Amino acid sequence: MPALSLLALSDAMAEAVTAAARSVVAVRARARGTASGVLWHPDVVVTAEKILEQDEDLRVTLPDGSSTEASLAGRDHTTDIAVLRLATEATVTERPKAAGNVSPGALALAIGRAGTDPIAAFGIVAQASGAWRSSTGGLVDARIRLNMELSPRAEGGALIAADGGLIGMAVFGPRRGVIAIPTLTIERVVPKLLAEGRVATGYLGLGMQTVRISPEGAVKDGAIVLSVDQDGPSAAAGVLQGDIIVGFGGEPVRGVPGLLNHLDPDRIGQDAKLDLIRAGQPVSVTVKIGERPNP
Repeated sequence: MPALSLLALSDAMAEAVTAAARSVVAVRARARGTASGVLWHPDVVVTAEKILEQDEDLRVTLPDGSSTEASLAGRDHTTDIAVLRLATEATVTERPKAAGNVSPGALALAIGRAGTDPIAAFGIVAQASGAWRSSTGGLVDARIRLNMELSPRAEGGALIAADGGLIGMAVFGPRRGVIAIPTLTIERVVPKLLAEGRVATGYLGLGMQTVRISPEGAVKDGAIVLSVDQDGPSAAAGVLQGDIIVGFGGEPVRGVPGLLNHLDPDRIGQDAKLDLIRAGQPVSVTVKIGERPNP
């Protein structure tokens, strides 16, 4: 019975990979080697933004083995999502439906494509929690971390659950750990990239690092200013290198991630009060939130 159970599991996994691979492509956008992507529409591919070492001379190998040129429709480095427009539409069944909620310990499969051949990796969900901000300020709708060995050629490919549902896109996160960019995030970002080519985010023009401070005996986190863009909004407001930001709009700031949480697109153009500690003394300035320039 155990051998039959393992055989059934093996067959089911192979079938899941075959089904998902019908929507997975190879993307040549690196000086060496390829990565992967997911057919979002017959003429649209979603892939990892950081794999795009070039914006031109992009080629995509489709599931049927044919190859077509592609152009960059938009990229958002804050969520690691890029969208390519294909010169030739793919003949493809619908992509996998979005997976439901995933939990730690759930099985997961990452599917990529190496040339014409699908490739797969197997692992488990190590962490599944709420929304988070990337180090560059992008809102990711769920923190999904995988215990999995991922080939660089599979980055940007599909990550599916045991029932075949699409968890999201498999990418390398901090310290080369494997994470998912959730389907919900992709569904939110792709229309903006197709329409505008980018996702606008708020910009202070500061290089910052979280620092632990102890004002009046209370220990909390702030954001120390390491560098100031002299053409940015904070420089115009009088923020200086070495200032520690402890408040935004009258609310406490919990380090750099807490500050980035305030820089949503609807904040662009608005004034906000920054509470600072400068040379041990409290200071407040008013800054007009800018729009992050293209990287």
